Amino acid sequence: MREAVMSAPTTAVTPALTRREVKCRDAARRPRHVSTYVGEGVVVLLAPAAEAAQLDPDSARELATNLREHADAVEARQRTSAGAAQRTRF
Repeated sequence: MREAVMSAPTTAVTPALTRREVKCRDAARRPRHVSTYVGEGVVVLLAPAAEAAQLDPDSARELATNLREHADAVEARQRTSAGAAQRTRF
């Protein structure tokens, strides 16, 4: 029986950015979405263009959770990057 040999990836593997959407309504009460995602060291919030986003309490809590989780992810990446930079200096 032959063993399968797996090679390491030749390029760095980075996780895909996770975009999360929360339902809301604009000023005319039309259905819209507020989106969040992690950018390069920042949390990005996308609201309906030139509109106010009206969120019910559940959607507001969901948005707050998404923002908190994205902020935690950015901080974790920064700590990982800082630790890697310190290790390569010595």
